[in-house]
Amino acid sequence: MELISQSRTAPSAILLAIKKLLIRETVGLRIAVAYTTSSGADLLLKVMDEALGSRSTQIPREIVTSFDFMHTEPDALRKLRAAGFDVRISRTGAASFHPKVYVADHPRGSNLMIGSANLSRRAFTTNAEAAVALIDVDRAVADEHLAGFVSDAVPLDDALLQRYEAARANAPRPPSTLVTLPGEVLVEADGTDADSPIARIEFAGDLVPLRTALEAGVDPTAYQHFWVQCGTMSGGSRNQLELPRGAHRFFGHQMAHEQAHEVPAELTILANGRRFDDRKLAWHGNALENQMERLNLPTRSQGGYDYSSGTRVVLFVRDAEGYRLEVADEGSDLALAWRNASAASDRLFRVGRTERECGFF
Repeated sequence: MELISQSRTAPSAILLAIKKLLIRETVGLRIAVAYTTSSGADLLLKVMDEALGSRSTQIPREIVTSFDFMHTEPDALRKLRAAGFDVRISRTGAASFHPKVYVADHPRGSNLMIGSANLSRRAFTTNAEAAVALIDVDRAVADEHLAGFVSDAVPLDDALLQRYEAARANAPRPPSTLVTLPGEVLVEADGTDADSPIARIEFAGDLVPLRTALEAGVDPTAYQHFWVQCGTMSGGSRNQLELPRGAHRFFGHQMAHEQAHEVPAELTILANGRRFDDRKLAWHGNALENQMERLNLPTRSQGGYDYSSGTRVVLFVRDAEGYRLEVADEGSDLALAWRNASAASDRLFRVGRTERECGFF
């Protein structure tokens, strides 16, 4: 059993937990959630594609959700139906439909996550959420847990979706609000969108290089997450990440840098359900001059990611088996959530002499 807590200073914990449910051997996905949003559906489908590859479109998948309070977005239901989900709507009557259950079935049983997170971008990334993940539960237990939700729901068809969309369009929506707190600037939270954008937190003053922070006593081993803006990746496959000097400390290695022929460290990187035990971490060129380290990430063809756009952010998460690798676009809600978490705890830094940023949380 794993307890999962997501907060402003610990973002994307729910999304990472869902990815861990979806092992390569997954044979089915079942979900019961109160509300479903379009951007949440996008994230779920992306995670399924990353975790399951070509099998993501082949396994059975179903979702039970609700029209309660009209929070569910019609476009989300369309996306899930188009992606092959059996979409059902709960008949709750005077009661509210409020479960949040994610079940990934596999040959040995089921992996479950039960908690507070609806199927939305905010719930997956930045909302304060809590959950429990259970691995290799007896399939019969999962079936019994979901049976009541499924039996008390009706299949979503075109007529029902059109009726809901018309009713939602005519329903009054909450007014827009603007809330600011000391030391941050927030975008307007539009009440017409249950999944409003995430703002970048701005702090006055220049960022110090990570190396300077380490010399001042910052301990990278005290943090579970380390993220870096990629910038222009080097290497023929554009998979060589230039890390700030001292980044090796997060990975538990000691690198003297002054040794001209120092043997590179080999890290275990976990990405897209695969394990890479030979990822080399070494200093880059003359480390005394450029103050950089270099890590070879798994390429797209190897089962990793595409980092070549120059606007990507990579996140390393400590795991019992190694370091889980996640990738997001700069400016995306996910990348901003990571940055905001570091900024909120004063652990936001510059990468060497560049304009790139990195941070711990």
